[in-house]
Amino acid sequence: MQNSEGEERADNNAAGRACVGRGLAYAEVMSNRELVIDLVSRLPENTPLPEIAREIEFLAGVHEAREQAKRGEGMPVEDVRKLVRQWATKSS
Repeated sequence: MQNSEGEERADNNAAGRACVGRGLAYAEVMSNRELVIDLVSRLPENTPLPEIAREIEFLAGVHEAREQAKRGEGMPVEDVRKLVRQWATKSS
């Protein structure tokens, strides 16, 4: 079931996003739509659609990670560092 725009905005505000990613700062009070409009408006005019899509996916991933962390579903940073070291060792 989809939220109304007001409910969506309330959900976004509750998320407490003061997200800084790729040099873009997003105010806590911005809706998802406003976040994407802001992101796209900061890209160069000739940005290819696939790159725009990747930027939006990145933004969505950051948002999801922050939500997971709020729910206590994240991993401790030291565990992540160990995983990265393991991945780096396997690819060498």
